Amino acid sequence: MPFRALRACAAALLLAPAVPALAASEAREGAPAGLSYRVEIEAPEPLRGVLAKGLDLVRWQGYAEMSASLLARLAAEARVQAEEAARTEGYFSAVATSTVEAVQDRAVVRLRVEPGPPTLVTSVELSLSGPAADDPGAAAIAKRIREEWRLPEGQRFRQSAWDAAKRGAVATLAEKRFAAAGIARSEARIDPEARTAELFVELASGPAFRYGAIEARGFARYSPDIARKVSPVKPGEPYDDDMLALYQRRLLETGYFATAQVGVDPDPAQAGAAPVRVTVVEARPRRVEGGVGYSTDTGYRVTGDYADYDLLGTSWRWRNELRYEQKIQSFATTFDSPPLEGGAWNSLAAKALRQDVQNQIVRQAAVGVSHNWGWEAQWPSYLSLSYHREDSEVEDVTTRTRALFLGYRLIHRATDAFLNPRRGLLAALELGGAPPGVSTQGFVRARARVTGLLPLSPRDDLTARIELGAVGTRSGDTAGVPPTFLFRTGGDDTVRGYAFQSLGVDVGNAVVGGRYLAVASVELVHWFAESWGLGAFVDAGNAADTISGLKPAVGAGVGARVRTPIGPLRFDVAYGEQTRQFRIHFSFGYTF
Repeated sequence: MPFRALRACAAALLLAPAVPALAASEAREGAPAGLSYRVEIEAPEPLRGVLAKGLDLVRWQGYAEMSASLLARLAAEARVQAEEAARTEGYFSAVATSTVEAVQDRAVVRLRVEPGPPTLVTSVELSLSGPAADDPGAAAIAKRIREEWRLPEGQRFRQSAWDAAKRGAVATLAEKRFAAAGIARSEARIDPEARTAELFVELASGPAFRYGAIEARGFARYSPDIARKVSPVKPGEPYDDDMLALYQRRLLETGYFATAQVGVDPDPAQAGAAPVRVTVVEARPRRVEGGVGYSTDTGYRVTGDYADYDLLGTSWRWRNELRYEQKIQSFATTFDSPPLEGGAWNSLAAKALRQDVQNQIVRQAAVGVSHNWGWEAQWPSYLSLSYHREDSEVEDVTTRTRALFLGYRLIHRATDAFLNPRRGLLAALELGGAPPGVSTQGFVRARARVTGLLPLSPRDDLTARIELGAVGTRSGDTAGVPPTFLFRTGGDDTVRGYAFQSLGVDVGNAVVGGRYLAVASVELVHWFAESWGLGAFVDAGNAADTISGLKPAVGAGVGARVRTPIGPLRFDVAYGEQTRQFRIHFSFGYTF
């Protein structure tokens, strides 16, 4: 088999440069030139597609000096190339035949490939050499490599799958500590008669790497010190590819850079202190953006944003957002400081909002300061102090409230992927309170949301969610608490089958917020393909002024799911048990 493959490759390489010379020679000798032909390929997919793109016979269609003898040579060589292509697809007993026929004023070349039975993988032997072989900490990595091996026993052997499986194994070993990992030896023992493939791979780990100093390039407008301040890696820590990916996201999240690349040189000689190389392309400091959209919760939307990421040459970031929706209109302006040590930053913000939801009109003005840390890492958090002044209008009665609110928010994310996760945990916790005197009524507030993701099989995912909230006051009622801090639910990301924030406390013909919130949801998705599937779900929840009043409103339905490069897209049809009506819901991404 190796000799046969070598012969086919050599024939293809020798024929390609000879074709033009042969055609020109025949034309000089008076041979008829300009013969036109078409190629018909009979072979199973995906082999047919491979042949249609790779055969010399196909590529030379339309050659102006084609002759009958040259065409015959190409047709004969196509048989060799087709059998070689079949072997790369796992068919080692393939037989190719070709015929050339005259049809009117054109020639037709028919290439037929009988692939025969496929060659199957019967055994896989994976081993580690180098420092990782004697490292107890590498045992988990070796186990993962074996579990995630992409060409397991029983699968058809294909050259592309074999190459991809080896690349994947090396990438897994190189993710943690062993940045210089590579292949020491690999062999695929093919028995064409038995149609079996025995695979052997030895992975060489190379030395364990640790981070060295940060080397920053591409900084002109901004200080290279930003690269050090936002870095989640510290000199001397073990190498972890996930931390470098986080580092890159942090740099982009600052808004200062159009692109950012972070990596280490996998030079074994520098394994003890591998320099972390940061290369950036700075973005334009001032940007104007606009957009239109639609949400089943708040209707049609128009947005306009203006940002200056180098305000007065200080590296302070000034962001402004104007949103006009059918139910909510708002304007917000935010000043963010340059990154501080550890990647933290401070913010000063102001916001004005008007919303008309469920026959309650709320007008809000708020200003606040916050200290933020953690970015989009596993535990992003902030501590804020804000002053709120709100007017609530229900049935022509206006109530004015105010609050000086001290709040804390913590987000936890531990998932197997950032944009389209299948396994892991998403959680958010909010705690805060407003003292009496500077607020119309003192209160404390807590809210928690947890979403769990679990793959049940390669094509089935389970998602479970629970959300709880409570507001405590000395008087035991909500009088004097600004509506922003009370709870309503219902809509795209809460209880589907009900209108946006339609579940809460009934006051006349309006629905207003209550002191307590409880929501739960279970969803099962079956993926028919890599990027789309169908889901079935049941949601239940409500908001009320008493715990006993939290009688769950149930919604159930089905919907389409699409994985996109910027997160999951959902289109749902849900039935609300209380309203006895169907509703359509669009939603995007995950809500914390």
